[in-house]
Amino acid sequence: MADWKRIVKGIEYRAYLQDGNLEIKSNSENRIDVRFLQIDGGIAGGVEIHLQSKEYFLRHCSNSQRVSYGGDNGYNGIWKIERKSGDNPEITVSWNGVEKFQIQLSSYCSYSSWADHWKEDVASLYFHSTEDKASVEFRASESGNLCATVKL
Repeated sequence: MADWKRIVKGIEYRAYLQDGNLEIKSNSENRIDVRFLQIDGGIAGGVEIHLQSKEYFLRHCSNSQRVSYGGDNGYNGIWKIERKSGDNPEITVSWNGVEKFQIQLSSYCSYSSWADHWKEDVASLYFHSTEDKASVEFRASESGNLCATVKL
């Protein structure tokens, strides 16, 4: 596993996150908002997690619909996002080792062009500069090939 990197909000981090894991340390604020980008800068999906209301939203998947998750809210812990692209994209999100949701996107997404985003490989990611208040640090599995360096 790579070292933890302090998050600078709004900075784009180079990444290759195909069939890899991203871990995010959360604080006691309300919202995680990480966005995935394609090599050309287009959106390759994204995840919003609203900790207080225990809801999530998948960018370019569900037309602004937020869905509830069970158990603890997810404050002050480690969120793990496993994203698989390709013909059968899926996402699994857990907090402190407890799965919160797992979604096969082809049977879930209602956004008309979801496949144009989620089937694509991730080339970079960023944490939204004003919306994300809960993400503190991140790291990725070496098998996920995430290069946590700032894009210049």
